[in-house]
Amino acid sequence: MKDAGYYRQRGNQAYRSGDLALALVDFDLAIDLNPNFSDAYIDRAIVFRRMGDLKHAFADIAQAKRIDDLQPQARN
Repeated sequence: MKDAGYYRQRGNQAYRSGDLALALVDFDLAIDLNPNFSDAYIDRAIVFRRMGDLKHAFADIAQAKRIDDLQPQARN
């Protein structure tokens, strides 16, 4: 079974190859599978930024910060 980490990794590969649309889909899947996956929100924010969508980029950064603030022990 594919988990959120799998889709995040796939999204990063798509991003590196220049396929922003596929990267966005994969990061969406990662977030759907694990809504508390702050790294996936950061990655998706980077894609949104590259696409010129600052509103969604900043929203994802803010969400990642909220998650990390609620789970400080999860990030080392």
